[in-house]
Amino acid sequence: MSLKVFHLFFISIAALFSIWFGMWSVRAFVNEESGEVYLILGILSFAAAIALIIYDIHVLRKFRAL
Repeated sequence: MSLKVFHLFFISIAALFSIWFGMWSVRAFVNEESGEVYLILGILSFAAAIALIIYDIHVLRKFRAL
């Protein structure tokens, strides 16, 4: 496995884990009705996932140009 493929794979896995953590945080906020910390963590996690996906697409386009 080349370094390029590993980089794309690692960023994709990080995005998936970020989405999973966001869903877990929002579910914890809804079920436990505790502080807004869970909701804030969920929103930040979804934002990070979007940023990671955009970064992954950008890197993929850059690697294809090389």
